[in-house]
Amino acid sequence: MEQVPLSKVMGVPARPADTSIPVAVGLEHADKALIKPFCLTYYRDMEEAVLAFVDYKFAQGQGTFRDGGAATGWKDGATVQAGIPRYNDRTIAATIAYCDYLYRRYGRFPCTTGPFRTLLAYQVHHVDPDFYDRFYRTEVLTPAHRRHPAH
Repeated sequence: MEQVPLSKVMGVPARPADTSIPVAVGLEHADKALIKPFCLTYYRDMEEAVLAFVDYKFAQGQGTFRDGGAATGWKDGATVQAGIPRYNDRTIAATIAYCDYLYRRYGRFPCTTGPFRTLLAYQVHHVDPDFYDRFYRTEVLTPAHRRHPAH
């Protein structure tokens, strides 16, 4: 946990009575990082953090996009992953520059949320079981999905 001034979270000038709020910046047990976000708590600078993120996604045989399809719902995950291009050097450099700017501007990264905030939203209506049967592993659709009317 880290105490972060509210002004820093909001990106506004500090005030004399600035309130600090607790922000989780990692999870450790017995001196081992169990959850290690890509921020300066665990990396010396934003370049190292961004490059570690790229490795996490694309490391051959173990990265999220290069694990042979083990962590995906696609039937042929390896083929799908093979179609995901690695980020090019200009994209990586731009990301490093942007993340470094945010860190310098706000004094932390991520600058306005804690490192564990993830927003994932999607909406599905009337799934097409034939599509899922063709391209996804059987367990991706639950019995409830299959019972839902297709009209």
